[in-house]
Amino acid sequence: MMHLVIHAAIKTMEGATHLERQEEQHARSSFQAALDFMQQAETDYFANAAIQQLSSRLGIPTFIQNDGTIAYGVAQDPFDTSALPIPSMAIPKPPDVPQQQQDQEEEQQPAITVNGGSLGNTTGFNPKHFVYAKPLVFNPAAARRPVDALLYTAVIMFDQALGYHQEGARNHDKDLLLRSLSFYDISLEILIDSALQFDCAHVIIATMNNKACVYMELGMTDYADTVLEELLSVIVSAARGGTFTEPDLQGVLGNLQFLKTSFISAAA
Repeated sequence: MMHLVIHAAIKTMEGATHLERQEEQHARSSFQAALDFMQQAETDYFANAAIQQLSSRLGIPTFIQNDGTIAYGVAQDPFDTSALPIPSMAIPKPPDVPQQQQDQEEEQQPAITVNGGSLGNTTGFNPKHFVYAKPLVFNPAAARRPVDALLYTAVIMFDQALGYHQEGARNHDKDLLLRSLSFYDISLEILIDSALQFDCAHVIIATMNNKACVYMELGMTDYADTVLEELLSVIVSAARGGTFTEPDLQGVLGNLQFLKTSFISAAA
């Protein structure tokens, strides 16, 4: 399973690079390939689990190998990377932190970072909206459980949504914007499940904020208002945990203010 997650991470980084260059079609192809790898990883994991349950009842050690064939003996831990070939592309590493703190963080959640640095608006988005415009990437070496891989799928879905959002906003294409909404929704569904296991509030906040921005681009202000109101409650929770920064707060509140101002202008 782990070798598939590594390939998914590489494809996600490729897609993020294309997205930074506004090469959305190439980015979508890379992100789709990453999703395919993650889907296969999930299938392999549950197939292995089913085979191991059967072998336990029969008393015969049995497992599925990476090539899909059934083998007998001691099954390898699906998250053990010791025997896996390492791809030539470097895997992003978490920032340098004291070893004790790093060990604690690795136990709590997998490493997710922003490709290229800071968040915020880039060329192609409405300058009046605060958009999380940088694609996310992840470090597969931090994965310890299947739920970690599930979160990575949500990250890829966010990046895929961002690609449609970016191109749709730049070209004022309603169909692309609507498609981005679908991917943001799927990402949110996965993130809500993942939030039961560890703190992924920063990704939830980015997804909800961008979803509201798409609604504003489409002129669907009622929907945008609903999403932003829900987002405020998430912000309160995230602020207690220290995962929400002041620039984020200013950006999201700016979107809310822009939306309320639009209501007032329309009423006048």
